[in-house]
Amino acid sequence: MIVKEYIRDFEKLGFGMFVHYGLYSVLGKGEWSHKILEIPSKQYQELTKKFYPKANWAEEIVHTAKKAGV
Repeated sequence: MIVKEYIRDFEKLGFGMFVHYGLYSVLGKGEWSHKILEIPSKQYQELTKKFYPKANWAEEIVHTAKKAGV
């Protein structure tokens, strides 16, 4: 398959969403924050004590995504 066909097929897919979610969410930073900010692993692991996602967080994201047309 040539590049133009790949692009055409990709464009047909429409609007999509990729969810990044983890300990770095506690920091309000991106998923590379552990590495970029050079946070020691022990200190980073301490974030588990503050990481309390809602029980239905995934369902809420799916609902929002569907509503947006993803």
